[in-house]
Amino acid sequence: MKTFICLITFLCVLILVSCDSEQQPTPAAAQTTPLATPVAQATDQAVPTPEASPPGTPAPATATGEATATATLSPTATPTPAGPFTEGQIIFLWDSNPLPPPEEQGIHMYPEPQLYVATPGAAPDEWQIEPVVTGIVGGPFMVAAPDASKLAMIRSDDTNVDGYINPEFGDVSNIYVYALADGSFNRLTNNQFNPLTVSWLPDSYTLTYPQANNLLLVRLDSSSGPQSTKGFPDRITRISWSPDGRFLAVNRFPGNLDLLDATNDEVKPVLAETDFDLSMVWSPDSQWLAFTIKTNRGLFLVKSETLEVLELVNDAEYSYPAWSPTQPHLAFTHGSTLYLWDANTLEVQELVSADYISAPAWSPDGSTIAVGFTADERKGMFIGDPSTGEKQELTIAMTPYPIYWSPDGQWLLYSSQLDEQSGLYLVSRQGGTPYLFLETTGTRPPQYVFWLPE
Repeated sequence: MKTFICLITFLCVLILVSCDSEQQPTPAAAQTTPLATPVAQATDQAVPTPEASPPGTPAPATATGEATATATLSPTATPTPAGPFTEGQIIFLWDSNPLPPPEEQGIHMYPEPQLYVATPGAAPDEWQIEPVVTGIVGGPFMVAAPDASKLAMIRSDDTNVDGYINPEFGDVSNIYVYALADGSFNRLTNNQFNPLTVSWLPDSYTLTYPQANNLLLVRLDSSSGPQSTKGFPDRITRISWSPDGRFLAVNRFPGNLDLLDATNDEVKPVLAETDFDLSMVWSPDSQWLAFTIKTNRGLFLVKSETLEVLELVNDAEYSYPAWSPTQPHLAFTHGSTLYLWDANTLEVQELVSADYISAPAWSPDGSTIAVGFTADERKGMFIGDPSTGEKQELTIAMTPYPIYWSPDGQWLLYSSQLDEQSGLYLVSRQGGTPYLFLETTGTRPPQYVFWLPE
């Protein structure tokens, strides 16, 4: 009897299990779900192991049989690129073509410079240097505007394509303006003139230049072209506007120097027997005009109001003057000595002497003067504050000349030669190892170098 009851119970259980199996679906096969971690792609580079991960990087998730929260990986922060190590742009003319042997250099072999612009990178040895104007022939004249935003260039063209630059055979020169802001290079004159020089007015918008014995004026937006403003008895060779725009210094044949007063159009004769190729520089307050003759020989000063003439260096000796940009102080060389002339006291002060002293260069704030020097076996640069007499010597195994300051006053650019290598070099105001900015070995040296603020 007990056996029969157990058999009946077993059959009932089987029936119930069979019914339940028909109601429940069969579980689907498990799907492989990827974890939220980067997948290493096959590359030629070694993939870093988790141990090599930089600090702060989450470790890769490991597959386990447990339900775990998946961390969302944040992108690694990209370092902010370092800014330029200094300010401004360096602009210069340079013919990069190798010079032929001396026996092949003729008097009609004209340089073919290009206008270059260099922008600084994150370190002193990182510069982007590129040509912005090409097709220049001969030795152009170039001058920066008072606000340092643009450059005026007198560019000669081989118009008759005979291989020479000569106005008497139809070749012409024109005035162009290069703007730093947008890199534009526009011609202002129209192939009818051959200006020898050009001078900016204080507005940095108007230019004056000579055509034979006439003065012409042209504005950057002038659609009517140049306008004649004043005539002189002889051909004009050099001109220079005072910083306040009141006086125009006019140098002309056979050796005259005049001041044109723009307030009343009066021409004031200064000298009648000097030279027709004067180098002229104005004091920042427009009170004094300094000039040298015969390619930097002698040094003379003219007071603009009274026409008083002072001689600082006689015309038998070389001199290189430079006005402070902020005050009426004139630094100048006489022989191998650097002097300072004070326009307020008319006194001359000796600053430094050596076997050789280069032309002086003032820092942008007018506080410091830099000159290259050679003294016995030492070569380098003197940097001094004339107001305190403090002087710093940078020994750099070469004699720099000329010297150009960076707009922030922290770096100096100079031309020099070290062993057999020549070029433009860069050195910190505080000293240290010079950096080669541009190698020019075997070529003509760069001309019209400007370090201008952006």
